Amino acid sequence: MEFHDFLKFLVRKRKTVYGIIAIFILIGVVTIAVQRFKYSAKSQLLVVQEYSGPVDAYTASKSTEHLSNVLASVINSNSFFTKVVTNSPSINTQYFGTNPKDQMREWNKTVNAKSINDTGIIAITVYHPNRNEVQKIAGAINYVLMTQHSAYDGAGQAVKVRLIDQPISSTIPVKPNIPLILGTMVALGFLSSLVYVYLS
Repeated sequence: MEFHDFLKFLVRKRKTVYGIIAIFILIGVVTIAVQRFKYSAKSQLLVVQEYSGPVDAYTASKSTEHLSNVLASVINSNSFFTKVVTNSPSINTQYFGTNPKDQMREWNKTVNAKSINDTGIIAITVYHPNRNEVQKIAGAINYVLMTQHSAYDGAGQAVKVRLIDQPISSTIPVKPNIPLILGTMVALGFLSSLVYVYLS
């Protein structure tokens, strides 16, 4: 079939195209509806390492990168979770469940921490259905990192963790990503309709 003929056939079958797209949009709406709406809070911390003697820039950069990777990784540990809820008793721990397995599963869904390349910066994003809770959790994570990081890096006073961006919570829920989901469903619906019409 020539492209021109296909376009004419596509115009004749436009109701079918609209119908298929509508089905995919409906799937997207259902997908959004079954998910919990969550707010986010984002913050950034800087890992600073002090040296007693002269150290070349490359070694210092790699050492700081290693420390920031370690600290970003331990945030998702059970030990760190315990420190966070202990230091901030106002956090609603019932949200995370009662046994360690449930707590870790929910904690890993709640907190996303990553080290930004070789900058020594740790970017932390917290997600929670309650905007007040998301702010409390983000603040508690930052506090534990700044005051108790030596329990994980073993560097003692030689390492400082400094807050460079205060936790800023979103004014509206960011999860699920409604524009992304609906946009993806429209694109998939359109492509599926093209395939259907072509096979017809």
